[in-house]
Amino acid sequence: MFGFFKAKSKPEAASGGDAVDTLPPVIKEQSFISVVPQAAPEGIPYYPNFIEELVHDHQMMAALKKSIRRAFLRQDLKKTEKRLEEFASVFRSHILKENVRMYAYLQQQFTDEKINIELVKYFRKEMNGIARTVLSFLEKYESLQQLSEEQLNKFLIDLENISKVIHERMQREEEKLYPLYLQIAAPN
Repeated sequence: MFGFFKAKSKPEAASGGDAVDTLPPVIKEQSFISVVPQAAPEGIPYYPNFIEELVHDHQMMAALKKSIRRAFLRQDLKKTEKRLEEFASVFRSHILKENVRMYAYLQQQFTDEKINIELVKYFRKEMNGIARTVLSFLEKYESLQQLSEEQLNKFLIDLENISKVIHERMQREEEKLYPLYLQIAAPN
């Protein structure tokens, strides 16, 4: 039924790629100033544009997920692998930023607020579990062109399952976690 996956990926169009499968320029070219933190007396600094940067990562991951799906449905395994690599890079970077800048900062700020500390710990623990699952998925499918037809037939199901978990997590972050960061006044 899905014997078409045995063929290698289709060559890209002469223009360097399929216009349907390119990422929007806004997502590709966005830059952030959050690398310049506001001074803190000690510990992790506050980054003024940090939440904007994290939300941009979410948008980038959502766009890449769609691009991965489109490339796979077109039987373009080479492009699918490329987009999976790009997704992995954005995902790893996002997780690192949250761990280093978000969770540590919030825990440092909420030392006397047990409820908020517990919420931050919960988000961190949950994200660690999701990260392990996503990284396992990415490792499993890093060489699509070498997989059997049976393994390829499971790819879209696994992609949709991972995508759902990531989407739900991103919504929770944007609704509950990120407002915690924004409510803290930056140190003067």
